[in-house]
Amino acid sequence: DRSRGTGDTPQLLSVTSVYDLPFGDGHAMGNRNFLERSLVSGWEASGIFTYSSGAPLTISGSCTTPNGGTCEPNYVPGFAGPLRIHGSWGAGALAGQASPAYIDKAAFADPPPYTIGNLARTAPYGLRAPSTYDLDMSVKRTFKLYENVKLLFDVSAFNVTNKVLFGISSTSIDSLSFGQVSGQSNNSRDFQLA
Repeated sequence: DRSRGTGDTPQLLSVTSVYDLPFGDGHAMGNRNFLERSLVSGWEASGIFTYSSGAPLTISGSCTTPNGGTCEPNYVPGFAGPLRIHGSWGAGALAGQASPAYIDKAAFADPPPYTIGNLARTAPYGLRAPSTYDLDMSVKRTFKLYENVKLLFDVSAFNVTNKVLFGISSTSIDSLSFGQVSGQSNNSRDFQLA
């Protein structure tokens, strides 16, 4: 039973940046007078961007054995249609309505009684869950109050792009929700003041 591990992630990118904004003391902009310098000096912007390709999907079916249970289904011989249907993950899905299926169930079949299927354990036909990405950003400044006493002001935004990332509800070919998306797998855009 040779297949990819469930944690296989061929593409994973993480980029972190920190940038001192070019205003105030020692910079060409915002250094004209004391009030201007005190308002714009010392600000710092930072961000974290992450991208990950989707994990391999595991398709399951029902087995007729003395103990029953689930197993890998069979490839359907002669299946010629596209495996991925209805566009990208989540396309056409509307809140409060059943999601369309994004994987064609006709490509798979439960194995005959007392046999196991011939489908790969993970990523049959190269099937993977939706890829994910996230961008978090922060702007902050440290104010010197008195000798060793400082105050940090921080404004952070999480999921800046407010991108919805979908999750798959079921990968069992015997489920009514096979191949459908089941809401989002990430949080909405959030702001934090600290």
